[in-house]
Amino acid sequence: MRLLLLLGLTLPLAACGSEVEAEAEANIEAAALPDMTVSTGVHTVQCGCSIESVGACGNYVEIDSHFVEISNSQDLGLGAMEWCGSGPAKAEVAGEVKDGAFVASAFEIQE
Repeated sequence: MRLLLLLGLTLPLAACGSEVEAEAEANIEAAALPDMTVSTGVHTVQCGCSIESVGACGNYVEIDSHFVEISNSQDLGLGAMEWCGSGPAKAEVAGEVKDGAFVASAFEIQE
């Protein structure tokens, strides 16, 4: 009985640890990209749940081989998980990377 109680207490803690690790990895990747202006160009956009280094839903754009969360997704008319389950897409974007997030000044999905 004690073993079951011990397992019941430790399993949720282990699950929380993996979420924290995934979030920390995403923050490390975002921190690796300095603040910069992003000129108009075509970039991959995708839901973070399908990006190994992110592992959590959200809208991300690939800038210089780093996936960066799009901080103003709602302003652009995007859903919270625009590409979840549908795979990556291409978008013509411009904006800036600021504090580890991408702020788009222009955004158009390419078809």
